[in-house]
Amino acid sequence: TVRWTLGPVAGSAQQMRIVAPPTFTRFFTATARPGPVEQIRVVEGGRQAGLPGTELVAPLRIRLEDRLGNIRPGVAVELSVIEGGGRLSTSTGVTSDDGVFETRWTLGAASGPQRVRIVHAEGGALDITAQAIAEAAALEVRTPAGAISGTVDELTDLLPRVRLVDAQGAGLAGVPV
Repeated sequence: TVRWTLGPVAGSAQQMRIVAPPTFTRFFTATARPGPVEQIRVVEGGRQAGLPGTELVAPLRIRLEDRLGNIRPGVAVELSVIEGGGRLSTSTGVTSDDGVFETRWTLGAASGPQRVRIVHAEGGALDITAQAIAEAAALEVRTPAGAISGTVDELTDLLPRVRLVDAQGAGLAGVPV
């Protein structure tokens, strides 16, 4: 009995040669298939912010992978808005040849947290969040007095403070900066 463990990369053709003296030679070729989906990876569009009722700047792109990071094409996915209202340009489909599914996300009419749930056919799920900001916001950056300087390849304690505020100057929590 011969046991053959394929390598970790899906799709890579592998060959095994068996030789038995004096004249017997056999070649076997195998192609590894990806394993079950173990991870939903956000490729683009996670943790965005925008005005209520508007489409987010970046599309929401996710990729399905097995435990070794091999892509999973052809897997059915379903997305739904579960917080904040809003809509998706496409809410069902299958992952492309590169394991990716893409949709556009329009935020709901109210300001505050927004959330989309992604579920794939093999049972996994992931929530992705965004923030609807009621009015145009401003970014406040405060730096210590004087210039910030330090030694190359060393951390400095003099870091700028960044805060996102609404039109009235109130801080906005949970918004990526």
